[in-house]
Amino acid sequence: PLRDFNGFSWDVTSREIENLYYNIIYQDLIILEGNSFFEEWTNHPQKLVDYIEILEGDLEEKYGKKISKNILELIKKISILLQLDMDEKFKTKLKEKNDDIVQNLNQIENKEQYVVMLGNKKKELAKKVRNNTNRTNF
Repeated sequence: PLRDFNGFSWDVTSREIENLYYNIIYQDLIILEGNSFFEEWTNHPQKLVDYIEILEGDLEEKYGKKISKNILELIKKISILLQLDMDEKFKTKLKEKNDDIVQNLNQIENKEQYVVMLGNKKKELAKKVRNNTNRTNF
């Protein structure tokens, strides 16, 4: 809050905020969780402490399991969408993963072909195991 005080008035100009969307998420979390939690996290970060897990537990305690789960899921989704908008590498990587998942789902939907493919993979792996076992015997 003191960041916005210019000596004469509260000056909340958007030019000083790096990313308005992230700032809104941060402000919402401060309202939900309280400022002391985030002060502790930013001023005394400990590598062995999972602050997200603590946040999840605190939100669950305050608002119940269902509401806290919904809040965190929405924050995750919004964060991913923001990252997609700002980072082309991330967008490309996610698109590739999505394409792989869709391809795997399409293979699974055709059950006969999928069973044949799994059988062939199993035969190849068994052959590799036999070849490796034969080599170690010598």
